Amino acid sequence: MFFGLMLLTGTRVFRTRRIINNQVTPIKEVNSHIQNNLHLIVIVFDEYTCVKTIRNMRKITDLIKKRNFPFIVVNAVEGLDPLTGFCPTCEFTSNYDIEITPSVLYLKKGKKIAVLEQGSDLLSIKELHIFLEEIKAGTEHNVS
Repeated sequence: MFFGLMLLTGTRVFRTRRIINNQVTPIKEVNSHIQNNLHLIVIVFDEYTCVKTIRNMRKITDLIKKRNFPFIVVNAVEGLDPLTGFCPTCEFTSNYDIEITPSVLYLKKGKKIAVLEQGSDLLSIKELHIFLEEIKAGTEHNVS
């Protein structure tokens, strides 16, 4: 039983690390993505608390890719050091008023036009689909 739990934990940690290594845009590159894209979807999550979001990350990114939106994924706790207070992502999250993770932002020319926030680790694929369809249709959408 103990071995089974260790294997399950190891698998989940490996999956989380793989997502973070393969899909997350380093915070030092975020501003260049924002400046280089007229329209941009930004998925902001927290690797410690967004367990469901990480588990659904492939579905989330596939849904955005199908709509042909450029997008980035930002880990809100990247490089965070609670002992020293060093927080490389705090300027970004503060500039865009991100208080809940996960959050999905729609930026146009670097300005936040719409946001999808549903609560801590609550990101419905159905609501994301609606959010993206409304953006595609040219409407603004705010779910809080």
